[in-house]
Amino acid sequence: MNYDILDKSNYLKGLLLLCRKDNLVAKEEKEILVSIGKELGFEKRFCENAVQEIMENEYIIDVPPKFSNKELAEKFLEDGVRLAMADKCLHLFELQWLAQTAEINNVDNSKIDELFKKYMADNYAELSFVEETTKISA
Repeated sequence: MNYDILDKSNYLKGLLLLCRKDNLVAKEEKEILVSIGKELGFEKRFCENAVQEIMENEYIIDVPPKFSNKELAEKFLEDGVRLAMADKCLHLFELQWLAQTAEINNVDNSKIDELFKKYMADNYAELSFVEETTKISA
C-alpha cells in the first residue's frame, strides 16, 4: 500500500481496535493483522507485539480511524470485514464499529452490507451472530 505514515498507522491501529471488540484475538485474526501490518511496511515483530498487547492496553483511545481519502477507507472496511469474519462469528460490537468507521469516512453503510455478502459468498461462510464475548486469547 502506498499511503503516508499517518494513514498506515491509523489503518493498523484501526484493525487492532476492531480485533479487540469481541474480547478475543483468534489465531486467524492474528495472522491477518500481521500480514496486513507487513504490507503496510511494519516489522513482523512489531505487529506480533501489537496484536499481543492490544487486549491489555487500556490507554489506546477507541476511536474509529479517519483516513485521508475514501478509497483507503473502503479498503480498510474490506479488510475489517475479513478480520471480523476470521473467527466465523459476527459480533455486534464489530459491526457497530465498522459502521462508525464508515460514517466518519463518508462511506455509505450499504458498502458494509455489500462487503459482508461478498465475503460470505467468496468463502462459503456460515454466519453466526454474537452479541458479546468474554473469552480472551492471543
